[in-house]
Amino acid sequence: MSLSIQKRWEIVFLSRHQHGPHWGKKKVAEYIKCSTSTVSSWLERYDSTGDVQDLPRIGRPRVTDENEDKTIVETTESHATENIHQIGNRLKRKDVEVSECTMRRRLSKSGIYSLSPSYKPLLTDVHREIRLKWADDNIDRDWDRVIFSDETTFNLSPRLRRVWRRRGQVVINQIARHAPKVHMWGCFSNNGFGKIFLFTGNLNAAKLTIIYSRALLPSAKNWFGSNTTTWYLLEDNDPKHTSDHATNWRLNHGVQRIDWPPYSPDVNPTENIWPILKANVAQHKPKSVLGLKKIIRHEWSKLNADFARNLVDSMKRRIHALKDAKGDSIMY
Repeated sequence: MSLSIQKRWEIVFLSRHQHGPHWGKKKVAEYIKCSTSTVSSWLERYDSTGDVQDLPRIGRPRVTDENEDKTIVETTESHATENIHQIGNRLKRKDVEVSECTMRRRLSKSGIYSLSPSYKPLLTDVHREIRLKWADDNIDRDWDRVIFSDETTFNLSPRLRRVWRRRGQVVINQIARHAPKVHMWGCFSNNGFGKIFLFTGNLNAAKLTIIYSRALLPSAKNWFGSNTTTWYLLEDNDPKHTSDHATNWRLNHGVQRIDWPPYSPDVNPTENIWPILKANVAQHKPKSVLGLKKIIRHEWSKLNADFARNLVDSMKRRIHALKDAKGDSIMY
């Protein structure tokens, strides 16, 4: 109903005035270039009040003006780590005295909320230099010929992060002191998601080479054929990956590994898979290790090839972002 006063009176003239054409609502709407419901609303207003002016606002008047709203937003953005009470004290020193509820409403309207920060590794100058050089060395790489791999862990009794509850109500999440865990190794490429390997014990270099044989090579053969020189393996710098045992296995089987910069989970697209997969698995509420493994396999099989291609395509953007950040942390 946000039409100008002139157009509102035009609606009345075209439909109601004795000297007007007495058009129907649809024709008036086409002429005014608005919806028929808008025409109906203004005609109802005219019929009931004899006018088309805006009705007086109902409710309490705003306690802040536009400049004060701007001060609330700017002060919060300048002191983003402070709580609402501390920011309120800063506003008082600027002669802006409002309640915390009003502050939250003004911030919410501006799209600002109190959320958990994103945590990134603290990088030294040396780390940034290595990351930047890695970006330069790999900027022209064909990522469609790369197999991305990583490991993660699923807990049988995951901890609740948040829960809706009434004030004073206690919600208890009972977890075992040593809850069973299932570890997973997975891989993907531009062609989709590959075989996974699930295990419950600790991962060492010997077990890693078993994973290479049973999951990596079959996935690679399915995507790129038997020639291992046509693709590269990407994995992080975990000691098991860089061990002599794993290195020798890769050399003996012709598997080429891409050097990986230290402290760089933000550059690895595999990190974007785990939160999604874990959330999907948790919805099933598995009761046993066997059930957990079954659910992990089921949810992994549901990840589609388009998702994998998007992750691979993101590598070029990540590298450019890394260069723009001069080797510092990026948000991906």
